[in-house]
Amino acid sequence: MKKKVIVLFLLALFLINLPVFALTENIGGKLEQEVSYNNKIEQWQGKSLMELEYEQSFGFDKSIYINTDIYTNYENEAFTDLKLDLNEAYLDLYLTNTDLRIGKQLINWGSAYEINPSSMTNPYDLTAFNPTEGKLGVPAVKSQYYFDNTTFLTGVIITDFIESPVPRSLQETMVSDIKANFAEQIGSPYGNRIADQNLIVEESKPNIEKLSEVELAANFMKRDVKGFDLSVSYFSGHEDLPSITSDLDKVSEELAYIARNYPTQRTTELKIGYKRTQGFGFNAIGSIGSVGVWSELNYQINEDDEKTIDVVLGSDYTFENNLYTVAQLIHRNYEDYQITRDEMNYLLIHGDKPFRQIHTMKSNIIYDFNIGTYMFNPEMTFSLSNNLNLDLGTVITGDKNRSDSYSIFNMMSGERTYFELTYNF
Repeated sequence: MKKKVIVLFLLALFLINLPVFALTENIGGKLEQEVSYNNKIEQWQGKSLMELEYEQSFGFDKSIYINTDIYTNYENEAFTDLKLDLNEAYLDLYLTNTDLRIGKQLINWGSAYEINPSSMTNPYDLTAFNPTEGKLGVPAVKSQYYFDNTTFLTGVIITDFIESPVPRSLQETMVSDIKANFAEQIGSPYGNRIADQNLIVEESKPNIEKLSEVELAANFMKRDVKGFDLSVSYFSGHEDLPSITSDLDKVSEELAYIARNYPTQRTTELKIGYKRTQGFGFNAIGSIGSVGVWSELNYQINEDDEKTIDVVLGSDYTFENNLYTVAQLIHRNYEDYQITRDEMNYLLIHGDKPFRQIHTMKSNIIYDFNIGTYMFNPEMTFSLSNNLNLDLGTVITGDKNRSDSYSIFNMMSGERTYFELTYNF
């Protein structure tokens, strides 16, 4: 109850001072209240957020930008502590033919709609209401060199590793699936108990301490090549999601030995970490007549020669009645992984249309061709005033059960009904 009072007090204090912020051109941001009801587990979740942006130019050759969130999350009546996240904070330097950006920043590459497999520099926040829109800033130095108005090369050095936050339910699913697989391999009537009690899952994170351990990225873009913008990219760093780094055959043999000889006195470790990886991307975006088209390709190979191939093909079109539509195919293929993963094939359809001039209705549909499941997300945005918007929506899904813990559907929040009230200043 005390936390709730503190949050309400801070928001009230901020609202009282809104006129002061409004008079300061360099400060902006928003107040946001998200409330979501999970239909299946009958649980309320929410987030009270205050976002502040500060931007200041110093002449024509330098500027600074800071973006920070002050927020609290809650489930039913349980509030978390008030938190402060520094989303971005960087210094821009504008030199002859070169732009430098130093600090915590978002680096957005790729041509596809919402899902950009070739944009590997910033991890996704999989705990966000919409993980495809929740990227995390990374501490980096970015340099962009302009050969001319249509050709430029971007280089990035990332100085610290940031992993993708994963929902607790997804972590538990991954670990339980691993233990269940081992229980089958052991072949003992006590397999489930052995795997559960005698297998210790140990996770480790990369620690960048040397110059040779930093993450690197580069992107070369050429605009207006017969009406298309083309780019190629490269990334060398770590995977954002954890995977098994132990030799599974050895761990399985050790568990089988324990089952026969030391069922209660001995344990073995299953190591999970973030493997070093390289990614090679290609992007093309343009139009054919009045239809926008794009393609995105990314080939990724990690330190254990496990390969991931992502292909995205899409198009968009706006009808005369202002209905904007997107259709996009998403394919992912895994090769040479220790644990076999099924390929993924999705169709994403998006549509949005204004009504009564100032309001918007939209919907997103994702369909999984492999297992025949779907996600349907209709939403309406009402403009209550110049700066105040209300979003109302729901998420409806088919059966999400599958062995692949990293399915797009398992990263979503599940069936829910929600509203979001946002005040921009």
